[in-house]
Amino acid sequence: MPSELDLKFDDMLARVIGPGGRLIIGEDEQGRAIVTNFPATLPTFFRTFCALNAQAEAIVAGDERLSFADLDLWSERLAHALVSRGIQKGDRVGIAMRNCPAWVVSYMAIAKAGGIATLLNGWWQPHEMEHALDMVRPKLIIADVPRAKKIEKVCGSCALVTLAIDEHLDRALAPLLEGADLEAPLPEIAAEDDATILFTSGSTGESKGALSTHLAVTTGVYAYATGLIVLLGIMTEENRAPSSKRTLINVPLFHVTGEVPVMLNSFVISRTMVMMPKWDAGEALRLIEKESITYFVGVPTMSLELMNHPTAASTICRR
Repeated sequence: MPSELDLKFDDMLARVIGPGGRLIIGEDEQGRAIVTNFPATLPTFFRTFCALNAQAEAIVAGDERLSFADLDLWSERLAHALVSRGIQKGDRVGIAMRNCPAWVVSYMAIAKAGGIATLLNGWWQPHEMEHALDMVRPKLIIADVPRAKKIEKVCGSCALVTLAIDEHLDRALAPLLEGADLEAPLPEIAAEDDATILFTSGSTGESKGALSTHLAVTTGVYAYATGLIVLLGIMTEENRAPSSKRTLINVPLFHVTGEVPVMLNSFVISRTMVMMPKWDAGEALRLIEKESITYFVGVPTMSLELMNHPTAASTICRR
């Protein structure tokens, strides 16, 4: 028996995807359901939603605050730099960094440059990294200092660029931008072009790389966005819509949860991403209060640590 909320959800969903609704659902040549009035490729996705949400705060990382317009500008520069440094359409470009603004901008830039963003697990040990690199053979790896130390002895012929990600974005990206042609032409990207490689957990054997097209990634994002659009519609009609949208990013961006429903979805719904260098329940509670966080996702242990932290009661009550 559907609940009252189930009925409200179904009614709002019908309005969102029905005639005159915000999303138009169609089919591709293989008969798969797709959103036809939203961008199908990541370059167009980023340029569109960064323009729509230009002045909104996109990332908070320590004392650095970046708007969606900032992310679009820096990723555009970096995309041209990557092309000028030899990245061609279809080349695999690895990202091996902890969560940080440079991670997000590198992902955006690789997509705009026509590369395949290869999301390397930042927690891998050198032998695990070596296995992944032998399997996918990226042309370039963009890494932070700790990951670069693990990679440099096992990366073979892969070019490795190390970024000082604790610096502000302009200084962090300097090794890639300095001396590059920032007007090098970018390639045309189609929906069926390959976009990303993520890796399986390796819990039943060695990790494997999973390849996704631009259309697969954007469609996955819109599936999550649709649910949030529906819930926002319900809450708006009940006069309890949130005044802001802000998420604390604690899951790794190299994982599909961090990449799609958290990071990419934030571009669609104009949600601020507040980043932590490392998980710490006390610091998370401080940021939840300071940055007025409205959304949190993590594994159950993280939620339990928040609930049991000595400052939890006062922080949660104030929020």
